[in-house]
Amino acid sequence: MKNLFAGLAVLAMLTGAGCGTDDAPAGDHKVYFVGYVYDGTSGARLAKSSLTSVQILYGDKAIKVDIEDDGRFLSRDALPTWRDYTVKIEANGFRSFVSYNPGIDVPASVAMTAGVAQAATTQTLDFTAYLFPVSLKSPALALTVMVPDATTSIPTSSMVGGTIRLRPQSLSALQISTTMATPTSRIWINDEDLLTQTVTKTFTDGMVAIDQGELVYGVAYEVAIFDVADHQPLVATGTSGIIAGQVTSKTFTLVREQRDALTIVANDAMTCVSPAGTDTTYTARVTLTFNADVEVFGTTYREDFDNALSISAPLMTGTTYNCPLKPTGADVTQQERGSRVEVSGRTLVFSFNPSIGLATTYSGIACVPPPVITTVNYSGASSLLVQPVGDPARRRGLSQMLIEKGMSSVTCPMRSSSF
Repeated sequence: MKNLFAGLAVLAMLTGAGCGTDDAPAGDHKVYFVGYVYDGTSGARLAKSSLTSVQILYGDKAIKVDIEDDGRFLSRDALPTWRDYTVKIEANGFRSFVSYNPGIDVPASVAMTAGVAQAATTQTLDFTAYLFPVSLKSPALALTVMVPDATTSIPTSSMVGGTIRLRPQSLSALQISTTMATPTSRIWINDEDLLTQTVTKTFTDGMVAIDQGELVYGVAYEVAIFDVADHQPLVATGTSGIIAGQVTSKTFTLVREQRDALTIVANDAMTCVSPAGTDTTYTARVTLTFNADVEVFGTTYREDFDNALSISAPLMTGTTYNCPLKPTGADVTQQERGSRVEVSGRTLVFSFNPSIGLATTYSGIACVPPPVITTVNYSGASSLLVQPVGDPARRRGLSQMLIEKGMSSVTCPMRSSSF
């Protein structure tokens, strides 16, 4: 009985306050709408002659809406509470307006009581909508996408291709909206501008053309650039993005994808065998293995490497002299001292051929090849610049990579190593 009296008391209170209806059944809660539509840029109220239609829909139902001569709209059918609804407004010379809205709750005074299931409420809510004129068009926009040149690191747009997406993030900066409203007013937001005005284009040679009016004037756009080979996607928002009508050109520079630094992962110098002075093949082989397929930068590195080669051998006694290395030469196509640099996949191989590199005389006197060459010092290795194939941005000096492995040079045989 106590609950019954409480429910009746709540119902009497609501009826007396004007929230209910005399004939409405218990638990029946209704919402009606009234309001005006305005020009979002000038603030002028749109008359009935400018409005084509005002529709309020929920589920598969349409609510009847009348438009008075001064443009005031009134819903004649009720929207049930807690039902999400859509507002569509069409007006001559203005962009389509579609607003998606969550359901409206019962009055707070009822929602907080146990009598909500027995009460009946009617709410009439005053809403405002701002439409944006189609005559105000954003200017054409030229966007440039650049990447650092692989060799010089200077930004370039040449051969840059990918996809760009411009997605609206806000209402137009010119549109009169909630900032112009009184604290108690309710405003329907044009979700159509935010949800259906995304512009997506593919581009080549780093150039993107946005036509006049393709963007909504005054709207802030998030700019996303992606699908550019070997480069990270870029997402620019806020002041880093685009405000349509604020700029007519803008350049975006991408960053290369992050990759491991080039490094030596294996070195077989400890197993290198000293050559005999009479060897006629390339021996004293040392193989360095990297974490990526490599290439050596430059066109003269083989001759530079050859010129820096040095060897050591036991001293000869009497009148017999060990043959020294040949003098360095100027012909970059001939490695007179018998060295060789081979690049294959992830490996860099150094070797030496005594029959090519050793001279036949010593200070004008006949000499003989040493019985054994105790050390072949590939001193030129430290000056080599090595990079992953086709990736100059990750180019490194071999000397630094050797130091990282506890080596100061490449020699055969190697007596100690961190490997």
